[in-house]
Amino acid sequence: MSDNPMSTWILLRGLTRESRHWGNFIDVFKEQVAATRIVSLDFPGNGRLHHLSSPCSIGAMVEFLSLRVARAKHFAAVSSVSVVAGRNGRSRMGCAHPQEVKAAVLINTSNASI
Repeated sequence: MSDNPMSTWILLRGLTRESRHWGNFIDVFKEQVAATRIVSLDFPGNGRLHHLSSPCSIGAMVEFLSLRVARAKHFAAVSSVSVVAGRNGRSRMGCAHPQEVKAAVLINTSNASI
């Protein structure tokens, strides 16, 4: 999947889903990309961060994410959180912080009206 064996993949699982919803996918992914660091993040209000208030906008979610990742990350995002992670014109992380998004795999995107 990556030409850099030490690349980091950030996994994001829907706007109201938590990292546990990846199930065994993380283990399968690690087997396929053995030397890659994989980080599954939760947004405030979900999963490990359930005690925090949820961001009120996509922009706030992008800023939360940008403060927690270093440069040149690979992102895999499912569902409506794809609008936060991607690099195209409708996906905000790549537009606001292009130096932080090396690649993005957007699965089952829900950004038609964003």
